[in-house]
Amino acid sequence: MNIETVTLTVVYGGLRGHEFVFEDGNSCVIGRAEDCDLRLPTNLEHAAVSRHHCVLEIDWPTVWLRDLGSRNGKFLNGENIGQRRSDGFQAEADLLPTEAHKLHDGDKIRVGHTLFRVNIGAAMINQDALMAALTHVG
Repeated sequence: MNIETVTLTVVYGGLRGHEFVFEDGNSCVIGRAEDCDLRLPTNLEHAAVSRHHCVLEIDWPTVWLRDLGSRNGKFLNGENIGQRRSDGFQAEADLLPTEAHKLHDGDKIRVGHTLFRVNIGAAMINQDALMAALTHVG
């Protein structure tokens, strides 16, 4: 059994080696706030990351990356692709439409000092293990 997934693997930064997996039809907010789907720590290393920095919009097989008015921007394959103006306030940034950027398998996203590699594909699910797990759910 296959399910469509987007995996973000940290390839640089304090969380190196961590993987975050998201399924089709979801959106994933990245930032430091408690309500983020992918929450980065609120420590000095991640101080350049906004509370709500950016969002992945997953509409299989297409995945989009959109800025959420971040102060320091986000980078796609080394290119700054969005941030609020230096004289702008977060409340104003939330009202401005931002351009969505289509992601491809293997792209690199930098948020603050954390670099993610994007994997867009299908994950194999062991159907026997899945059925066993489901039968143990009360």
